[in-house]
Amino acid sequence: MLRRLTALLFMLGWSLTASAASELPLAADKTLEFQIDEATWLSLDVAPDGTQMVIEVLGDLYLLPIAGGQAKPLSLGMHFDSQPRFSPDGQHIAFVSDRDGSEEIWLLEVASGEARKISKSDDILNMPRRPGHRTVVR
Repeated sequence: MLRRLTALLFMLGWSLTASAASELPLAADKTLEFQIDEATWLSLDVAPDGTQMVIEVLGDLYLLPIAGGQAKPLSLGMHFDSQPRFSPDGQHIAFVSDRDGSEEIWLLEVASGEARKISKSDDILNMPRRPGHRTVVR
């Protein structure tokens, strides 16, 4: 249902967030703002220290205290960010995004909010993994 709503809003030229990504050649001429207190069909990961989690809601990433409270936006825009995972030290979040036009793996520094692309493949599903580990080969 949410995917259909997102697709419908996209076809209408509406953005679900206040800012559009400068990397995409798309421009939203309208915005839609709303508040939610629950979500389904989302991706999430808990920080290694157990104090916060990163969640993906409708293609945007948010940092949320485990105890509850206000979610802090980490990535907003017309791009679709998903499948966030904290680094073992909790300083970075790896995620999949189409912000440059194709799905790639990006790394976001939690403290600064800066994101950089770390994959250069058109097929991230076949990204090489370190043998015996759950990490991406760099």
